Amino acid sequence: MLYRDIVKNNNVPFDEISIPSKGIFYKDKKETFLVKYVTAKEENLLTSPTLIDSGKALEMLMSSCLLDWDGDIDRLLIGDRDAFMVYLRSTSYGDKIPYDFICSNCKIENKASFNLSELEMKDVDKLDRPDENLEYTFTLSKMKINNEDVVVKFRPKTLGDERSILKIIEEESKSVGGIKIDNRIEATYRTQISSINGINNEIFIKKIIKGMSLSDSSELRGYMKKVEPGVQNELVTECESCGHSVKNIIPIDGNFFGLDVEYRQHMMNEIFLITYYGKGGFSRDDVFNMPVYERRWVMQRIQEEVEKKNAADRQASNKARSDARSRAPSR
Repeated sequence: MLYRDIVKNNNVPFDEISIPSKGIFYKDKKETFLVKYVTAKEENLLTSPTLIDSGKALEMLMSSCLLDWDGDIDRLLIGDRDAFMVYLRSTSYGDKIPYDFICSNCKIENKASFNLSELEMKDVDKLDRPDENLEYTFTLSKMKINNEDVVVKFRPKTLGDERSILKIIEEESKSVGGIKIDNRIEATYRTQISSINGINNEIFIKKIIKGMSLSDSSELRGYMKKVEPGVQNELVTECESCGHSVKNIIPIDGNFFGLDVEYRQHMMNEIFLITYYGKGGFSRDDVFNMPVYERRWVMQRIQEEVEKKNAADRQASNKARSDARSRAPSR
């Protein structure tokens, strides 16, 4: 897509952001994305419980705000999506995010907060890059096949992979003694591993995964996590009650923006007030397509002007009463 077409066809401001993958895993090798700011149009998506639960809200958000992404959104890396989400959340609703956590030591609930700007981006490791097929290689330390090492090839997780993982979990999860067994790790391996010892047969790969020792699996997961480009969303917070350090993972999902159904009423009130006090300067469509940060700035300016007018009216009213008393005949 030509940049002049993007500028011509978009009446909403946008900016450019760097992505953790540096474009290595994409055909066009783009290291940045052009991102449109969030408006009420996208907020409608993010306040729909049905769209959030189905995962469609985030897909629609990306389709709406990623201006120079061509092709299937399923090819987008999860890590690049997370960077995109952090940018939109920060520019639309502020840098600070409050959250609650329960201390693993004293079991006391804590309230804490962090700044999105403090989250570090984890780029592709310069010393541990993928091969010419854009795959990573890991050799299991314990497991052998016919006395030979087990060499695993895998790729970074994409949006399409995440959808496949959720489908496997939904269709194949089991319960033992009324307790649901989490098979996310196996589902992740089956989705991201492309071959084992050069064999890409799904049945073979599944068999090896099921026979993998806990230590091999732990090492493989650690390596996959290490080389996966994305956002460092693990926070270490000190418990206010006992001082214990607690590791918390901030999920970057459909609820990351902190919006709910009630927020939609707040959004509609802002649109109405700006249109009403704009006195013809803003149409409903103008405000609906206004970036959230600008809409909030306009609301703040309206509040300031209303307060100024109210103060001036009170001053004029007090002066009128004072003048009236001074002109009244004395008794």
